[in-house]
Amino acid sequence: MKPASLLGGCLAAAVACASLQAVPTPIVHSDTPECDPLFIPHDVDELGFAPPFPLDERIEATATVTQLPACPVMDDPLMPNALVFMTNLTFPPRAFTDVWYVADRETGLTNFDGVASMPIPGVLPEEAFKIDSVGVNTPLIAESMAMDGVWMPGETWTFIIQDYTNLLGLPPSLFDSIGVPSAVSPPSSGSIIAVPEPVSALAGLIAAVAIGRRRR
Repeated sequence: MKPASLLGGCLAAAVACASLQAVPTPIVHSDTPECDPLFIPHDVDELGFAPPFPLDERIEATATVTQLPACPVMDDPLMPNALVFMTNLTFPPRAFTDVWYVADRETGLTNFDGVASMPIPGVLPEEAFKIDSVGVNTPLIAESMAMDGVWMPGETWTFIIQDYTNLLGLPPSLFDSIGVPSAVSPPSSGSIIAVPEPVSALAGLIAAVAIGRRRR
């Protein structure tokens, strides 16, 4: 087999494997007037801790508290806000151009742009916002790489969940149950959904295949 054909075959297998691993999630949403307009595409990927999430959807997160607001017009200055540090650990490496947070049933917050959920009968939509630094609601306050709104592999984003509360006492950085809102709660306090960047995803697959060929 020629090298180009071999690489093509490996890439095809890698793409097929990634598509089998990913957690594609259909979403319906509704805008509300609190902060910024909310628009979420129907088809996104849900990200979370592995397991149960596959490696190509893997993230890790920790959290602390802050008094910095995300949407000042809705902020309660007497309540602390959650500061979440979230790292993209996907493999094969994948970048994401648009990222949203969706609360679980027991979670409350005040910097939501609207509500969102999977289109399942009987499932009520929950508060959601886009994790960005544009508009009135600006929860994204830092990126460990370029401040360009693209969540690169290995990059940590720092964002605010304003006036965070959870009836079960769960931390704001707990993203380890599949479903929007989570199908099992506890253990999750919210969901991270995102749109992958096709060019970066393909580049990551090519790099992974090249590394595998060198090792062989």
